[in-house]
Parts: sequence; C-alpha cells; structure tokens
Amino acid sequence: MQKVWLISVLMLVIIGCASSPTIEAIKIYRVQWYETRDVKILNKWKTLAEKETRERPDNFIGWFYLGEAYVNVGEQISNIDTMMKGTNLVKKAFGMDSIKVLKQLKQKAGQEAYWTLFKDAADRLIDKKDYKGAKDFLHIAFLILPDQPENFLLQGEVSLGIGDTSEAIRSYKKAIELDPKNPDSYGSLGSIFNQKGMRDSATYYFRICDSLTGPILDNVIKMIAPDRDLKEIRDPVIEASILIEKKMEEEAKKVLAPLGIKDLEPKKRLLNRLTNLRYDIGTTVFEMGLNEYQSENYQTAIKKFQQVLKFLPDHNGARFNLGLIYYQLKKYPEAEKEFSILSKRKLKDYRIWFYLGASIAQQERFHDAIDPFEKALEINPENPDIYRNLALVYSKTGEKNKAYEYFKKAQTLEKGGK
Repeated sequence: MQKVWLISVLMLVIIGCASSPTIEAIKIYRVQWYETRDVKILNKWKTLAEKETRERPDNFIGWFYLGEAYVNVGEQISNIDTMMKGTNLVKKAFGMDSIKVLKQLKQKAGQEAYWTLFKDAADRLIDKKDYKGAKDFLHIAFLILPDQPENFLLQGEVSLGIGDTSEAIRSYKKAIELDPKNPDSYGSLGSIFNQKGMRDSATYYFRICDSLTGPILDNVIKMIAPDRDLKEIRDPVIEASILIEKKMEEEAKKVLAPLGIKDLEPKKRLLNRLTNLRYDIGTTVFEMGLNEYQSENYQTAIKKFQQVLKFLPDHNGARFNLGLIYYQLKKYPEAEKEFSILSKRKLKDYRIWFYLGASIAQQERFHDAIDPFEKALEINPENPDIYRNLALVYSKTGEKNKAYEYFKKAQTLEKGGK
C-alpha cells in the first residue's frame, strides 16, 4: 500500500517546559522555517536541536524538536529513512513524558499533523511486515486521536499480521462504526470471512465494499477530465495511470490527448491517486473473485477477475484463476490464452505450463502440448500427473516408447517410488 506523508501540514506547536536559550532559539527558527521554507533555517534548527539533546539529554522537548526537524529534512530530500529517523526521535520524546506532550498537543494546533506522523509510520512498517514496530507507533497515534477510524483499520492489519483474527474483526467493525463510507474495512472483513470459508458473510461485506469503491474511483476519474462524459474517459484514464506507473509517459500522453489533456503535470497527483485506488480496488475485487469461484459462481467470478486485470494487468493470481475457470468450463482456447500470457512471465510455477499444455491438448494439438508439459516437468519432476499427461500426448503423436516410459514413471511415483 502506497501512502503520502503529510508532514508539510505540521503546525507550529510550542510545547511548554523549562526552556533553555537553545530551545528559545529553536522556536524562532521553527517559526521562520514554516513561514519561509528556507532550507538554511531548517539546518540551523536541526543543529541547535542536536546541541540541545547532547547538553540536556533528559529534556523531552529537545528530542521532540530534533525529531520534527529530521522529518522536515527527510521530506525535503524525499528520503523515507530520514523521515522515519525523525519519527523515532519524536516517539522517544513521547516515551520520556507522554502526558506533557499530549497535554500540550491538545491545547495547541497540530494534533492531526502529529497523529498523521505516527499513523503513516505504522502504515509503512505494516508494509514491511514489522508488526511489532507498527504496533508501537500505532499506540501513540491512538493516544493523540483515539477515535480516528484509520487507527482501527491499521490495528486490524496489525492483528492479522500477528495472527489474531478475532481482534482484526473487532477493529474493522469499529472502523465501520466510525466511518461507514470507507470501503476498506468492508473489503478486509470480506477477505477474513472468505478465508474462514464463511461465504455468505464474505459476500455481504464484499458487496458493500463494491458499492462504495465504484463512486470513489469514478470521482477521481471525473476530476482528471471534468468536461467529458465518464463512459468516454474511464478506460483511457485508467490506461494512462497504468502507463505512468510503468514510466511510459509519452504513451500516456497519446492516450490522454484525445481527451484534451496535453500536459500531464497538472494531472500527476490525481493519476497517482488513481494508481493507489487501482491497487486497493484490484486487491479487494480479487478476493471477491475467489469467493465467487469457491462458491462455484463461475460467471460472476470471471467478471471479477476480468475487472482485476483491467485495473492491474500484471496480476498473476487473477489471470491464473481466470484460466482455471475457462479450463473447467471447457473453454480451452480462452484458457490457453491466459496461461500463455503467464508463461511469458518466467514464473517458477509448474501449474502454468501444465494447464497450458492441458488446454492445448484438449484442442487436439498434441504436438504443441508436448513442450509446455516438458517445461512443467523441469520445474516439478516428481509430479505423476505431468508424466501421465505426457504419456497421453506422446501416444497421440505416435511415440509409443516414450508414452510407455512416461506412463510407467507416473505409476512408480504414485506408488511412492523414485
């Protein structure tokens, strides 16, 4: 999940404590920095804060200001590690005297900015699967603004990461209570119930998620080309978002030119927002597709997997499952097409080659089926089903000796031999 750091909105929070001359000078530089955005002033602020923490290491305000300075430096140079270092220093200040910090944040402007700081840090650590670290930062986010629905969304992700499904369900339901229009909570609950095999509950939450995500996506698309009909612009704008993500800006310009968009820069923020939405929606719709597939609602599952591929053309799971459904429905040319695309991605999954070979063989193109089956065998040489299928296609091509050899090998492996 890609998130935007919002430290640029940090307000001028002045935390009361016993001040030193250095702290007073830092306060002046802070005000000047937020007014001018002069990097020289920011560096003076950081240098003084470093001096303060050396000389008065027990004074939480020094660590607080030093952390805030590093966050701003990291934002200026677009360095996430520097921003995380700053967040950790602010966290240290909370650890030294959280009551005073929280008291002052409630009295002054800036609560939401500092909440965002810790919420985004938790989110970033969740992406790295560092759930313990995320929990520590999320704890402070809860202290600052306890009723923010995003806190409970992240708590749900942390709970899932450490294997506490019951706590995750409670967290997502609380997020829905606080913000019933956010589709993420419904999608997450749908995924949990789907994995538990509770199909009806999964379907219920997925349908609500689906009804909420569509309008959000459409609103972003409309903002990119506000003077055009949504039906006309939806596909080109999504295609442009995909091209920009792949750093193919010239191709994206060509796609958007018929819509009257010749300069991408004013649209970049919205197109990046659309990219994030594509991933969020695509991931959830994939889970919906799996739920429909496992419920044997194959036509609905096909539509869901096709929708995923529209948003995320490189989603291997959606394409693989789409191929499987086509194969089960005996739509072998369609299945061959999906597995053929996957086979070009050099994935070390024998099933892709196996089903590619099987799709071709079902169309009685037995010579063409040999190579995919042999490639499946290279990846998984102990699978009797591959030998059995190779035996079949070799018998169909008249290579009786090879057919017999592979048939015997399949029998041996099925009996537990080598």
